[in-house]
Amino acid sequence: MQGPTPEDLRRMEALIRTVQAGAGTRCAATGVPLGPHELLVNVALGRKDRPLALEALATAEGQALGTFRERMLEYVAVRPCYRGAWQWASEQTGHQDAMRPPLAWDDAPAPPQDAPAAPAQQGEHAQWDAGDMGCGDLVLELRTRLREMAPGQVLRLRATDLGAPEDIPAWCGMTGNRLIRQQDHSYWIQRKE
Repeated sequence: MQGPTPEDLRRMEALIRTVQAGAGTRCAATGVPLGPHELLVNVALGRKDRPLALEALATAEGQALGTFRERMLEYVAVRPCYRGAWQWASEQTGHQDAMRPPLAWDDAPAPPQDAPAAPAQQGEHAQWDAGDMGCGDLVLELRTRLREMAPGQVLRLRATDLGAPEDIPAWCGMTGNRLIRQQDHSYWIQRKE
């Protein structure tokens, strides 16, 4: 496994600064203080404007908590920028296991197997050219645009950021939205039901 690239390190530093700036933030739904791991997950989901605690995030994304946690960990594990920021967050909170800090992982049941996705509707309902917009801003805007669409509708996204080929499919898997097709710099995303 090769180490992080200079771009990965730049993104990791930006993620850490975002989490540091959010220190003391409370869950918009429950008012409980959010830790750095939860803040990082909110950034990954494009929710830094209205962050939620882990359980509230899972509910907002329409997923069981166990499934949500595992998808989130998969997302973090394969992205050097997020993995580095996650390990930093673990160090800040004094946890030895960088990937599974005590955010209720230990008592969680195994994640359920997801049912197969329904076939996609034909055609596109909206298009958006994100250009080279980076990961955090990209998923924030993507989340907003999909929320404006009806469930089952398809957004055609064009994104040229170097991390998009990995970030967009992982974000879709983590949020329950369906990536129907990926070709060159285009992504067809069906909004979750």
